[in-house]
Amino acid sequence: PSTFVNLSGQAAAKIVKQTKIQLKDLLVICDDINLPLGKIRIKPRGSEGGHKGLRSIIKALETGDFPRLRIGVGTPQKRAEEDKPHSCKQEQGMLSKYVLGRFNRKEIKIINEAVEEAVSCCQVWAEEGIATAMNKFNRR
Repeated sequence: PSTFVNLSGQAAAKIVKQTKIQLKDLLVICDDINLPLGKIRIKPRGSEGGHKGLRSIIKALETGDFPRLRIGVGTPQKRAEEDKPHSCKQEQGMLSKYVLGRFNRKEIKIINEAVEEAVSCCQVWAEEGIATAMNKFNRR
């Protein structure tokens, strides 16, 4: 769906309603700053973990009981000026700029490999289930 990340719940709820899909059969894929760049993790359920898109989906579906595949984008590298104290609002601004920014060439290569791995993970999840996908991909 083409919408803002923080409105993802609207799209997810519409899909669930129109298709009558069970939530265990809905795989949400999102970026995650809490995972190192290029790492993927699949889980059967969970919380928003600070992700505004997941927050929106959980709110719209009224549960966090759906599988999700997270693709690590890492966190902004520390800069000398960031060593100075700053407010939460400033930190949030830096984080927003980071997650909405562009990857450099080296990072693009890592992300492309992660996307290929994520595609394989989705296929295993669809064909063999969440437990097999977790065992195969969460160990890497």
